[in-house]
Amino acid sequence: MSIPIYYLEYILILLSISFPFSLSLFLTNIYVIFLKNKKPFETNFFVTQYIVSLLVLIIVAFTSNSSLVNYMIKSLSVKINYNYLILLILSPIIGVMNTYLEFFESAIVIWLLIEKGKFIIPRIVISYRIKIYLLIIVTFLEEIIYRFLVFNLLLYHLHINIFLVLIISSLIYSLNHLYFQNYYVLINKFSSGLVYGILFYLSNSLLLVFLVHLSQNIYLYYTSRRYP
Repeated sequence: MSIPIYYLEYILILLSISFPFSLSLFLTNIYVIFLKNKKPFETNFFVTQYIVSLLVLIIVAFTSNSSLVNYMIKSLSVKINYNYLILLILSPIIGVMNTYLEFFESAIVIWLLIEKGKFIIPRIVISYRIKIYLLIIVTFLEEIIYRFLVFNLLLYHLHINIFLVLIISSLIYSLNHLYFQNYYVLINKFSSGLVYGILFYLSNSLLLVFLVHLSQNIYLYYTSRRYP
């Protein structure tokens, strides 16, 4: 069975943008091991995340055909209506609620598989050493890659069913958080990916999903400051 050449292009682009943060983890380890850098791991990781993500987006921009780029630019436009404004206002609340959904899911996994019979709320921490502006940039880049680019490629160019698109994009998003070094983060981030994906599909707004995601990360960032 032959595959049209433009499908191959979209598939290659999808593969190239799927795991940039895993590459960031690899580059960070090289940086720490060989240069013996003493700065916090989280800071190094976020810096390399930022650099690798930018490189990936530049590569996509220069290797894609013009129709793909033009389509993605057009899809940034969003119709402003009453429901959309309400969602924008509620985005911080949705983000915080999603944080507690992750807490609850982790507690269930720990209860079932790790500390059987013990309901323990895990501690999820974003290092307070990370600069807040870097957190904002990386959150935006995550949404560009995992919602904006992945959704456009899967749904509108490869014509995959929306339910499969939600599952695939959420799975890719969760796999890129394995640097947390625990397996229940896969469940956390998969469900968060579903939340962000559904919001993006229904609203077609990158801004809305970014604000929800950023609210969650900032909430985690400031609640993490109580820990050394």
